[in-house]
Amino acid sequence: MKKTSIYLILLLATFEIHAQTLIATSSSADATANHNQRKIVRDSLDNVYVVFTDSTEQGIFIKGVWLNRELNLWSDVTQIMNGANPSLAISKNGKFNLVYESNDSLKQICFASSWDFLDWTTPLEISESGKKNHLPVCDCDSAENLNVFWIKDLSSSSQSLMYACIIEDTLNIRKSITTKSVINDIAVANHLQNFKNDLLFSIHFAEDSLQFFWSENNMGTIDTFFIAKGIQPCISFNSTYDYFSSSYDDHTVKLLFIDELQQLNETECVLNHYSDDSFFSKILSPNTTDYICIDDVLPPIGFSYLFMQNETLFHGFSYGTLFDYYTIMDTITSNPFNPSIAYKKFNSLYIDYIWMEKNVNDFNIFYKRDEKLKNLGLNDFKKGREFTITGYPNPFKKELQIEINVENESAIPIVELFNIDSKRLTVLEPYNQTLNNFKYSWNARTSNNQHVPAGVYFIRCTVGGKRVARKVIYIQ
Repeated sequence: MKKTSIYLILLLATFEIHAQTLIATSSSADATANHNQRKIVRDSLDNVYVVFTDSTEQGIFIKGVWLNRELNLWSDVTQIMNGANPSLAISKNGKFNLVYESNDSLKQICFASSWDFLDWTTPLEISESGKKNHLPVCDCDSAENLNVFWIKDLSSSSQSLMYACIIEDTLNIRKSITTKSVINDIAVANHLQNFKNDLLFSIHFAEDSLQFFWSENNMGTIDTFFIAKGIQPCISFNSTYDYFSSSYDDHTVKLLFIDELQQLNETECVLNHYSDDSFFSKILSPNTTDYICIDDVLPPIGFSYLFMQNETLFHGFSYGTLFDYYTIMDTITSNPFNPSIAYKKFNSLYIDYIWMEKNVNDFNIFYKRDEKLKNLGLNDFKKGREFTITGYPNPFKKELQIEINVENESAIPIVELFNIDSKRLTVLEPYNQTLNNFKYSWNARTSNNQHVPAGVYFIRCTVGGKRVARKVIYIQ
């Protein structure tokens, strides 16, 4: 009930949700780079935490700033430690884990943790001495283990992908995974809601080669589950809950990358029984794409993502590779760069993200929160989709009225209701229909006539190869 109350309060604070906020400045042009070095996380109370690099006369430092969601106040910027290129992950129990590069010439990969984002443990060096290292990325699994990857330079002609597992602030495993002539990028993702310990990671090597890997036993065995041509790999991993069987059967993996034609590509698969036939892909955007970040997957609804084109930052929402439709939820046109998006803790309603903008002699860092889905209302948000979906009242107390108009007279809509945990509650049948018009009602009950609690729900409408979802609020 407390979680639902928080969501309802936030839904009413529309201005605060959608307003962008200047949260810090930095002298470093790489303050929030790279796209897979996540610089922003949430905790279980929906507070937001950001790390970034800053260059000063005293040296290069990692700094932090955080948002108290209840008070809607950002803290002052604090200095965390000497170092650069931080990657931040939060564990299931709320511990902050930070990996970064040291400031010496070899750029050792270091680790520190904190329970309050203020007091950090003494830095632990997790890379081997004597070789230059860079680009650490990390994520936490359901057992609270921190999985870290980075690149180690072996010579002028080869590099190794390195892996380390940190358990209770102690280095438990460190080993080389593969060696290539050049490794340009790394992506990593553990399960978003900590249902599985599977570890997914990817490398971009050579000129435009991508490999995606999966391990389900702490890197004891590693399977290559997808290969593509492109750059900037991104991974998101979550599960589909079947309300009727009360089980998590499908573990959905979403992959984003920029293909050889610089188009934004989305690929998805079901991890439990992947094969050559279980991968589905589509072009999310045919235009030249420069930069991408992926958010948490909300199966079977969709997922948010950020991408840059022509110095413009877009927030998009995709309904999956099988459906020829996606929505642009927001656009930032003030010459943004180096965006970063919060991956955990899982949030089915909002994305939290940051980006940089040049400001004379330094760089501003901005934060914004966006809704993933539009509210169901009397005006549809996209025409030319082959159908429209409207409804009222929203919020509703007793009964929600839904109307769907289709362009193809033979099309039959499929209308489903989900809760905020993506559990399917019921499939609606029209109480009135004509050739192009279908009317439905929902009385806040499941298919077995159980009454649902007050809260936020999703309506998913599928018509042929098109799909959209809308948000509704049930109040009592």
